[in-house]
Amino acid sequence: MRVLSGIQPTGRIHWGNYFGANRQYIDLQHGNEAYYFIANLHALTTIRDPRVLRQNSLDMAIDLLSLGIDPNKATLFVQSDVPEISELCWILMTADILGYDADIVPVGQDQVQHIEVCRDIAGGFNHAFGEVFVLPKAKVLDDSAKVVGTDGEKMSKSYNNTIEVFEPFKAMRKKVMRIATDSRPMEEPKEPAGDHLYQLYSLFADEAKREEMAALYRRGGFGYGQVKTALADAAEAFFAASHARREQFSANPRRVEEILADGASRARKKAGEVLKRAKKACGL
Repeated sequence: MRVLSGIQPTGRIHWGNYFGANRQYIDLQHGNEAYYFIANLHALTTIRDPRVLRQNSLDMAIDLLSLGIDPNKATLFVQSDVPEISELCWILMTADILGYDADIVPVGQDQVQHIEVCRDIAGGFNHAFGEVFVLPKAKVLDDSAKVVGTDGEKMSKSYNNTIEVFEPFKAMRKKVMRIATDSRPMEEPKEPAGDHLYQLYSLFADEAKREEMAALYRRGGFGYGQVKTALADAAEAFFAASHARREQFSANPRRVEEILADGASRARKKAGEVLKRAKKACGL
């Protein structure tokens, strides 16, 4: 299967991004032909400083590589480095998806409609000019991928309630300790289901640790500070290896640029094949 996804370089990756999408990208690179692009052209609508856009794009590449995107298994590249897609846009909308013959596109439930529009457009082209484009299918991420923020609402930069994957662990721990909780007394037993602090802890803990924490909630006689400390410890251990890899990539940006250049070369080859098919089909 060929997998495709893109991510805008408009800010640093937070827990919601990782568990909601990035983790699936890393999993899907195994046993599939994966294409992942940094959507710097899309980001032009919000970033107007060229230096910021370039640095954000490099930082996003470093973050993805540090989290586990393997350039030997997945094609990682910057959107603007594949001009064939821009040309394909003149022939057809949704070119970013169709340009790589993607079979599946991992998306959240709220983005399924975009894939349906893509299928409709590609289907219309195929009906008029022959079977040129692969009709991609949406791979909807699990409900478990929904991550709550520090205020109990969905984690989002727009809500200012995020915890970044690569912020210093000391700063991360401070954010965790400030997570809002209810005012129920310590001795009162609590049901863990629906408790956003427990939900966050569950992202990082294995089944045994989750059950142990759930039992503590139901038993009562604990403080939320105890849970917050356990959450911070678990998150730090979970991302420790990624932080170490990020230090290595940050110290060698030329290597990251080489990875992106190689990815763009592979992506251009594939996109060129699709563009050639489309142009031939419609007489260009």
